[in-house]
Amino acid sequence: CILSVSTLLAAGPFGLHKGMKLGQIDKNAVKIRENIYRVKVPTPNRDFDYYIVNVDPKLGLLKIIAVGKIIKTNDFGDQLRDEFEKYEHKLIVSYGKNLKFDYVKDDSIWNDSKYFMMGLEKEERVLSAYWSSENGSTLKNGIAQIGLKAVALGGSKGYLSLAYEFDGFEEYIDLLENKPDDTL
Repeated sequence: CILSVSTLLAAGPFGLHKGMKLGQIDKNAVKIRENIYRVKVPTPNRDFDYYIVNVDPKLGLLKIIAVGKIIKTNDFGDQLRDEFEKYEHKLIVSYGKNLKFDYVKDDSIWNDSKYFMMGLEKEERVLSAYWSSENGSTLKNGIAQIGLKAVALGGSKGYLSLAYEFDGFEEYIDLLENKPDDTL
């Protein structure tokens, strides 16, 4: 019983924590590709549809991506922006200062506010925020970085993507990128 209480106290986002093994997260995880799985989390959030994790067999859980439910919105993106701001505020309360990006690329034809969703869909507009120690955030439970991003699915709907990277994730990616390609 003491182990269960301490595990709950150490739990991070969605009831998960750095280094968890796949079997501890979800015994019925669905493999997407090597070390990446779609899972059911212990503490789901009602505003997110599904969760993807990066779990290395040796290092355990390194990254969580929560994919938000579809949000119907107008061309200005008002409802999507409102949901983004709601979650940005919640994350600021939990982790402090962030670095926010809310802009349209200089040469975009979608620069009018009525084209918010079209610009987002064409990847010429950005609405995202990041938390890291470099940005002055107060991270905990082995979290190295958090990213919140608005994503468009056409002009009238979109969703939020919320990612947590744990300590060691960047080094893990570096190792993968430098791994010899035995198919060449």
